[in-house]
Amino acid sequence: MVFLLGLLLSLTVIVETLLSAVPTRFEVLFPEAIALIPQINLLFIPLLTFITFLLVFKLLPDARTRWRDMAVGALVTTILFLIGRALLTIFISYSNTSSLYGAAGSIVILLFWIYYSAQIILYGAEFTWVYANRHGQSIRPRRLSRILELEAQEAQSSEAEKQSA
Repeated sequence: MVFLLGLLLSLTVIVETLLSAVPTRFEVLFPEAIALIPQINLLFIPLLTFITFLLVFKLLPDARTRWRDMAVGALVTTILFLIGRALLTIFISYSNTSSLYGAAGSIVILLFWIYYSAQIILYGAEFTWVYANRHGQSIRPRRLSRILELEAQEAQSSEAEKQSA
């Protein structure tokens, strides 16, 4: 499940790249449709990113959640994610990757992007949890799931038993 959702998020980057590369080849076949590609890019990429985060926040937790609460968190996460992607695009477009320092800088920027993406997803999940508990229906574990606090207490009690023995 996680792999498929990561693949869906990667698909947004691939589609965006294809939509930016297609106009030069597509212009020869359909000169009238070339004006639609920026609008498709402007609508499709954020929508696909939003759907990905919505599915991540709805399906990955082992808890009962409402779609409405998850949609608000997915929207906030999508906005932050797209801002980060736009800033990364601006940096890469103005950087000189032909020099040695430019190539090393690109690796650093890539690592920063991975870190930023992970932080945004974690922040979005936390925002979704807070929003759902304050303004929506609280997030409750499913019937057959275990609560982490109970597991932590069990681990502490078993550790205490081992030390006393």
